[in-house]
Amino acid sequence: MFSKNNKSCVIPSLATIILALFLSPAAQTQVLEEIIVTAQRREQSILEVPISLEAFTSNTLSQQGLRTLADLANFSPSVEIDVNSVDQASTVRGLGTYARNFGVEGAVPIFVDGTHYGRIPMVMGGFMDLERLEVLRGPQPIAFGHNATAGAFNLVTRNPGPEMQDDVSVEYGNFGRVNFAGGVGGPIMDTLEIRLAGKWDKETGFIRDILSGDMYPYQEERGARVTLQWAPADNFETTLMINKTEKPLGEKIYV
Repeated sequence: MFSKNNKSCVIPSLATIILALFLSPAAQTQVLEEIIVTAQRREQSILEVPISLEAFTSNTLSQQGLRTLADLANFSPSVEIDVNSVDQASTVRGLGTYARNFGVEGAVPIFVDGTHYGRIPMVMGGFMDLERLEVLRGPQPIAFGHNATAGAFNLVTRNPGPEMQDDVSVEYGNFGRVNFAGGVGGPIMDTLEIRLAGKWDKETGFIRDILSGDMYPYQEERGARVTLQWAPADNFETTLMINKTEKPLGEKIYV
């Protein structure tokens, strides 16, 4: 026989077991998505990389509204990017290079698919069909060169895959803001894959010239990219990329 005190202890334990049985399948399905990075020039899980870094996936960039590297300072506490009329100065953890001499290499270089860009103005345009953005903190001389004394920005674009994939986004906002971006890709043959990407971003401006009626600052950016990936053997793969981005100048919008 059980006393009343014993019964009061048994009842909640049974309720706990019943709740655990119902909640266990849901708990098992809540698995964190594995993030693959290339901070050491090879694909690794972010948990296996012995480097202090941040990784922003394409979904995160889209949800948070990150369009350019200048926007990154609003979401990463260790990054500061100073935008001015001549140059942009970037720092990571308070270290970087402030110089208006275009012959000086920055202490936080940028790499787009492994291609080195020494200064941020070289990639001032918006992101296009980006798969991942990595912010590496601290010196990175082994994988990114001796000039990366404060850190590095590693941008990885989307490569074609073995299955047909497409991604399209359209944005409309105030001051004549229109943004269209998308990409589509897939296999052409068993060993050859292709991906096409493009973007068009325009903003008429928010300041009106009372004499001419023009709106300023007018901004427009157009870009397109073609990526071919050929893998004739298991141990051989090569990628060809053709990329063009332009920002027309001198155009005016009358409203």
